[in-house]
Amino acid sequence: MSNRYIGFGLQIWSELTLPELVKIRQGEEPDVRIEIGDLKRKWEECGSPMTYFAVKDGEVFFNIPNAALFRIDNGNRITVSPEAGADEAFIRLYLLGLCMSALLLQRGVLPLHGSAVVVDGLAFAFLGNSGSGKSTLAAAFTRCGFRLLSDDVIAISASCENNERSTPVAIPSFPYQKLWNASLEPLGLSGSALSPIYGETTKYAVPASNVYSAAAVPLSGLFELLPSEDAQKVDIAPVSRLERFPLLGHHTFRNFLVPLLDLGDWHFRVSASIAAKTDIYRLRRPTNRFALNEMVDRIVETARVFNAGGMGRSE
Repeated sequence: MSNRYIGFGLQIWSELTLPELVKIRQGEEPDVRIEIGDLKRKWEECGSPMTYFAVKDGEVFFNIPNAALFRIDNGNRITVSPEAGADEAFIRLYLLGLCMSALLLQRGVLPLHGSAVVVDGLAFAFLGNSGSGKSTLAAAFTRCGFRLLSDDVIAISASCENNERSTPVAIPSFPYQKLWNASLEPLGLSGSALSPIYGETTKYAVPASNVYSAAAVPLSGLFELLPSEDAQKVDIAPVSRLERFPLLGHHTFRNFLVPLLDLGDWHFRVSASIAAKTDIYRLRRPTNRFALNEMVDRIVETARVFNAGGMGRSE
């Protein structure tokens, strides 16, 4: 049995059921095929018991215990070799995050680790380390009437050919969010009506179809979230041009794959395009009090002021 979906701007044909993605009827030749196959011999040839990943001849392999072996090749195929008795939700967790980020890199699309929303027809992304509040902040934006573009992995398309830098575009992923239990109550949600993410008893998969933006939009700004015990208020400051490159490198989803796939030069050019065409900020927020509403207000104010004045990109 096979299904067709849209995710990350791609038509996906899959032998696995992927309820997180938007299902479509028969269409054009799919961009990506997800197939079930036996990868044990391939992993023995190129893998190692000391690590969970391998890269050989441009193909990326992941060996996730209690889930599956995965192979991602040519930017258009993912092969899944499930472990006996593996939970399908656990497999999908890695398939739609880890594997899709590798596939996007192979296709020349930059995967950033964060969440993105649409404000006044433009995309704003929230980057940060695990636990910094990226998904919670995006959910707060949707509660204020803005639309969700992506959660966990943000796909960014940026042309950098012949030194021509077009405006980067943020591509919608799929209409779900991952929220910790502690985030649900401030957002007016209840865990009793939600499905916990496999292996995360206090983290939930939250459907977002009613607030989801299915259209790609220009990327206007990036905010790196920095929770701080010392911060007394929400503070937003522009990131200098030289600081933008390491910031984008740090927040590239599974950035260790960039050199292994020989994409260092490409990553630099794409990062240069994003740095030149978007506003990038650091947002420090207090951790000792509820500041979601203040963060939303400050980000919207900052975004609208800088977009109106054309400031920030030349910092």
